[in-house]
Amino acid sequence: MTLDTELIVRGRPLGLAQLLAQAEAKPPAQSAVDDINTDALWPGKYTYVQIPRAEMPEHAFEGLVPRFAERVAGHNILVVGRNFGCGSSREQASECLIACGLQVVIATSFARIFLRNSINLGLCVVEAPEFVHAWSAGAIDRDTLLEVRMDSGRLFAGDQTYSFPAFPPFVCDLLRDGGLIPSIRRRFV
Repeated sequence: MTLDTELIVRGRPLGLAQLLAQAEAKPPAQSAVDDINTDALWPGKYTYVQIPRAEMPEHAFEGLVPRFAERVAGHNILVVGRNFGCGSSREQASECLIACGLQVVIATSFARIFLRNSINLGLCVVEAPEFVHAWSAGAIDRDTLLEVRMDSGRLFAGDQTYSFPAFPPFVCDLLRDGGLIPSIRRRFV
């Protein structure tokens, strides 16, 4: 990841649909990448167990994509569908993605509480439906490096440019600092 003062993330994307196909997973109801809930991201049986961040990757997507962390190794951007992160408010759902090395999740839409938890933990979450549609349709080469500019709301995929709502300066500051707690520490401690 390259994170500079303009809050730009560059990296290799991987689609959740690809991961599901590789894992030969049975997709949840409706589309394989829509309505992925927090129970799929972080199993409920671990919610009230203190698991160190370093051990979280072995449980990410445990019931849906076995060896998820292994499969996303070398990628820092995950492309998903609509209503990603619906369900409960457990912040471990966002935290386990960070622990797996992901820095950006691009979706058609996010459940609001997942979106806010992600920002609070320092995970960039981008709602870019046109990009997700083009990705899902195969219009973007899977080896294309992406550049995501949070400040200006632009996503570059090869010679294609997609727009999304730009993040306000205070959200960019939180993400740049690594989340809410590090941001507070930096400013007040």
